[in-house]
Amino acid sequence: MQEIKSRGLTRDAIKMIAMLTMFFNHFSHVFLTAGTYPAEFLKGIGYFTAPVMCYFLVEGYYHTHSRIRYAGRLLLFAVLAQVPYTLVFQTMVLNMLFTLFFCFLLLEVKTRIQSPFFRWTGYLILIFLTGF
Repeated sequence: MQEIKSRGLTRDAIKMIAMLTMFFNHFSHVFLTAGTYPAEFLKGIGYFTAPVMCYFLVEGYYHTHSRIRYAGRLLLFAVLAQVPYTLVFQTMVLNMLFTLFFCFLLLEVKTRIQSPFFRWTGYLILIFLTGF
């Protein structure tokens, strides 16, 4: 049987690009003057990261062997990352990993709750919690 070669980037390559663009975003926030062209350019490049991470979160949600362990790891890294995030950005806003964790919980609500009333109540509660 012949080996089929796929075109395009692998998942790992896309993740590495997303991490690099996130680094550019953080570098811009920390070391460059806000409002300057280089700062805004690097910040703009960094916004590539969020949709990529959301995509891989959903993919991981549906392919993981243990959703509880997946959620636990996501929450653990969100908590660990919060301290340096708060120190660097001088804000009490939750970091992106918490947002991904709440997105994970939204998927859980969608999957587990059948009643439309309780499902939408769960959605609204989680959306409200992301505002902190």
